[in-house]
Amino acid sequence: MTLIFSYENYLNLKQKINKLNHAYYTLDKPIATDNEWDALYTELLKMEELNPSWITADSPSQRVGGDILDGFIKAPHTILPLSLDKAQNHERLQKFFTDIFKELGRAFKVTLELKFDGLSIFIRYENGVYVQARTRGKDGVGEDVTEQVRTIKSIPMTISFTGVLETQAEIFMPKHRLNELNEELQVKFDKEIAAIKSTGREPSKEEIEKLQNVYKLFNERNVASGSVRQLDPKVTASRKLDAFFYNVVISEGKEFETQEEMRQFLIEQQFKVNEYFYVLDSYEEAIEKLEEIKELRPNLNFAIDGAVFKVNEVDIREDIGYTAKFPKYAIAYKFDALEATTTLEEIINEVGRTGKITPKGIVTETDFEGVMVKRVTLNNYGDILRKGLLLGGELFLRRSNDVIPEALGAVSGTIGEEIIQPTHCPSCNSILVEIGALLYCKNHSECPAQSVRKFSHFVSREAMNIEGLSEQTLIKLLDAELINKFSDLYFLKKEDIAQLEGFGDKSAQNLLDSIEESKKRPVKSFLTALGIKNVGKSKSEDLISNFKSIDALSEATFEEIQSIDGFGDKVSQNVVDFFHNEENQKELEIFRSLGIEFESKEEAPKEGLKYSGLTFVITGTLTKLNMSRNEVAAYIVENGGEVDKDITQRTDYLVIGEKAGSKKAKAEKKNIKILTEEELMNFGQ
Repeated sequence: MTLIFSYENYLNLKQKINKLNHAYYTLDKPIATDNEWDALYTELLKMEELNPSWITADSPSQRVGGDILDGFIKAPHTILPLSLDKAQNHERLQKFFTDIFKELGRAFKVTLELKFDGLSIFIRYENGVYVQARTRGKDGVGEDVTEQVRTIKSIPMTISFTGVLETQAEIFMPKHRLNELNEELQVKFDKEIAAIKSTGREPSKEEIEKLQNVYKLFNERNVASGSVRQLDPKVTASRKLDAFFYNVVISEGKEFETQEEMRQFLIEQQFKVNEYFYVLDSYEEAIEKLEEIKELRPNLNFAIDGAVFKVNEVDIREDIGYTAKFPKYAIAYKFDALEATTTLEEIINEVGRTGKITPKGIVTETDFEGVMVKRVTLNNYGDILRKGLLLGGELFLRRSNDVIPEALGAVSGTIGEEIIQPTHCPSCNSILVEIGALLYCKNHSECPAQSVRKFSHFVSREAMNIEGLSEQTLIKLLDAELINKFSDLYFLKKEDIAQLEGFGDKSAQNLLDSIEESKKRPVKSFLTALGIKNVGKSKSEDLISNFKSIDALSEATFEEIQSIDGFGDKVSQNVVDFFHNEENQKELEIFRSLGIEFESKEEAPKEGLKYSGLTFVITGTLTKLNMSRNEVAAYIVENGGEVDKDITQRTDYLVIGEKAGSKKAKAEKKNIKILTEEELMNFGQ
């Protein structure tokens, strides 16, 4: 890109990048690619390097963080920050509404906003320029974190309002970024442990405890505070924090009649506000919205711990008044914690189809949000070590969506037995190989557990979709040595199957018919079934979309595969290695001779099927069909329908399970037809 040394062009470039940043970080609606942004930003840096006097506080280059500070300066608040009274149950919330009605003697409206679980910050602007950020602190005095907050890209450095403006925002780390951060810390922890082991000894208890402290796991409660309270602003910048604005404390020469009007002002000044904002007329409406938000909560990309209610009309708030501690016109409704504690009783080591050993925790059965929890995710032994988990010790649990809860870490001071990393495969007793923090059984050809997992994957609905081949049936076939390779399934004889326990002539024939039917599966499903490491359904579809056939894919180079969006070095090499393996090539030739689809075909429109031309959305926990949500979605697609993630104008039906939540309410509001699981299956009958 050609450099233009005009100051006017510099200002235009700066304005353009700030506009792109606003679209990306505040509106969540990118209007340029990463490469386009990078090119513009690089040009800006070159201009500023040649003309340092041009640099101003609102330049995108000033977001990266300045010099390390000596300490935090105390920063008194202009107006004492208010705390809110809390409601832990519906009865207390109802009293809030009743008391205000008694005080006013008339109907009133309240606003409902999410209560974010992050760090509350007060941000000041003078003459349209960002000048200070400070924490809430205590006794009317916070800490000056101006340089740290400057690095958060969703916080504007300049605004159009020219009077003194003081706003309140909640700083948080998006959940996906929190997961990335903890993974980065885990990798560093694992490298330190591996370095000690490379010297020929095991790390001491003291060394482990020191590393656990250095690479301590962050959670949603402490990550925002820990990231902002860094003396080095560059560390804050690296954490990629975000913020929502929700209050105006001071607005020189500007008054607001309602909370709703205040929020609109924030939007007009290009502050980032949260989309979940409601104006309500009654306690009954408030309860309805609270239930919707509770259902939304696990799926949000940020942490919340409740909701805040405020009387919408600003001028009557003084009439409603204050207690000794709180304003009576607002209240915070607190949700139950998404975390719980229980005791780790046992660890079971499961062997995956690639030989990876995954520890699963068995815990004392705990009622967690109405679900009885008995198993927890432990990830790997490096994760167990870093979190300080102990057998018989207490640990924290966290649930997200409908997945098995994850062990967050040990309860401080808990007592228990040290967890010993296994040395041999629980299935075939082969010596395990340690690769980073992960353990693998390399006995791929003879390990019974790996064989079962591989075949289970091959016959699954998303792969070859062979009905009747349960895990128990596969074990029987493997034990009887009737199958060893995937292709052996297609040479099974009726009499061989019929002799297995639980089978007769009819069930054996049904299984053979299902195996024969699987030959018609599209090539993308066949590629999924082959079980190439790190290549699942989505990546298989991408590969076939690009190369059109198994033959073309088998001849593809590493560079050609790597050029596909989402294919890194590891996955690309896995694909190349699979097709260059001599045994795999022999197996593919057998499949070719069997008539398995090797080429992509243009799929004809699925007319005449029961879901033809219809679009579905699925929500809630499915319990009636003995099928996962992905399997139900696949079933709909196989029968001519389409499945979307969210309700839109093109949605025809919403399929609901238990705890359907906000999507059900949205569908009812839009007059979209709602189906139960049974009604979906009986559709059109």
